[in-house]
Order: sequence, then C-alpha cells, then structure tokens
Amino acid sequence: MILKAKFRFNRPIDTSKDFISTKDAFTVTIFGKEYSFDFLNYYGNVKKEDPAILEYEGTDLDTDAFPDSAELVRYAEYIDTLNECSLDTGDNTLYLLEVLEFTLIRNDGSVCLRDDGSVCIGAEILEDFNFRHMLKLADELPQEGLSVDGDTILKDQLDELFDEDYTGIYAEIIGIWKEARTDREKSLIKKMFETFTGISLKDYLEKCVITIAEEKHNER
Repeated sequence: MILKAKFRFNRPIDTSKDFISTKDAFTVTIFGKEYSFDFLNYYGNVKKEDPAILEYEGTDLDTDAFPDSAELVRYAEYIDTLNECSLDTGDNTLYLLEVLEFTLIRNDGSVCLRDDGSVCIGAEILEDFNFRHMLKLADELPQEGLSVDGDTILKDQLDELFDEDYTGIYAEIIGIWKEARTDREKSLIKKMFETFTGISLKDYLEKCVITIAEEKHNER
C-alpha cells in the first residue's frame, strides 16, 4: 500500500531547520471499525510554489506496529471517515492546517476507488476531517486575557462583509433553508442564524416582509 498526500501547514516550511514526521500515524474508519496505520518508509517534499504545503509519499505498511492495517488493502474503498493525521513537527509554531489530498494506492499501482469510480478518500471525507481538525485547533486556542479573540475576529469579519456588496445574501439564506432535509437540520440552521445575527430567522423574515411591503406601498 502507498499513500500520496498533500498537507498544508500554517506557515512556510523551512527545510533547513523544520523536521516533520508521523507521530501516532493515520486513522480511518471502515464499517464502524477504526484502523490505524503508518509506513516503514516515507518521502516528503516541500512544494516550491507554496512552501506551506508538504507533499508526502509513504510506502510499505508497518503491519508489525499496526497488524490490522493489512486489511486496508482489501477494504480501502469502504473508508467512510478520516479520523487522524498525526504529523509531529517538534515546533509549536508549525502545525497542520488541512489535508489537501489523501490518495491510497495499491502496490500494483492501482488507485483505491469506490464502486462509482471516485477515490476512496474524496472531497467530502477530507472536508469533514478538515472541519473537525479546525474545531480541535480552535478549542486549543486561549480565548481569555487576549486583546484578540474569536469574538473580535468575527466582528471584524462581519464589519468587512457589510462593507462589501451584499447582493444575493437573502437568496442564499433562503436557499440554504430550503435545502435542509430534516427538522433537525432546519433547527440547526435557525439556531446558527440567530447566534450570528441576534435575531431569529422567523423574526428576520417577518421584518423583511413588513419592511419591503411598506416600501412598495410608499412607492405607489
């Protein structure tokens, strides 16, 4: 088994002093069971166009340290979750931000694919991992006693957004609501909307109806 991956870090990697290695390996879930794995040999290359990106290639599964990883050869196409990518830098100023690519290849050179022809760890799985990883990083950040915290950054982001062209945001909000398939999804959307805006989605829509109707009436 071979792994070809691309990892983006928070800053450019200095090849003269930064050293990156796998710490507790990688972990995926297949049929509800977690499989940890690592490789006996690996090669890392810092991308010239963007030195914050490490191109990684691991070969020869370490089945002595992780006996169950031998099953990956047979079941890789059924991976449904990427749980862990433990990359050790030995430097708290250099850490993984996101996984850009994670491609498993059999020793015969064939890429592990699903029945529909897509790669076994595709965009949806990577997006899910990257979001959970970012939440983990955020939870580890100190919030108290700093002049800059999550609230001030969010306020700056919203202030910046209000300075931009806001055309189409109403349609996007309604579109997200209409795409929600379950009551739980709709409830989460309503809760998030109220958290960020300070007004319930229902009250916002009511305000839109009243304000726009009043403006139309005044135009007559």
